[in-house]
Amino acid sequence: MIDTGTIDWKAVVASEVDRKKAAPDTRRSRAELPRLLVMACRAASVHIDEVLSDCRHPQVTLARRAFVHAARTHTTASFPEIARTMSRKAHTSAWQQWRDSLRNQAAKDIAFRAADLMGWIE
Repeated sequence: MIDTGTIDWKAVVASEVDRKKAAPDTRRSRAELPRLLVMACRAASVHIDEVLSDCRHPQVTLARRAFVHAARTHTTASFPEIARTMSRKAHTSAWQQWRDSLRNQAAKDIAFRAADLMGWIE
């Protein structure tokens, strides 16, 4: 039998509340996605029409990866919302781009530049 009388649960809850107040979620709203897509295209030197198309040119796919990486890192957007921003039908395309971006330093660098262009990097 566990003795729960030795744990001050009010203190545990209070410390969790204090921790959340001290470190608020700094991610931006999903309403920023269209502007972020434009900035990711600018950072990757790719036209937005190419990113929204089915083009598989390496620079275009890199821009898509960078956009998804920046969107997941800096906004509260879900994969379906990110996919809709890129004119994709299924959220799995955004999820695949996210997974690929985690292994691709160039995509992370472009995502960082896009977030910097948005004014999110201090």
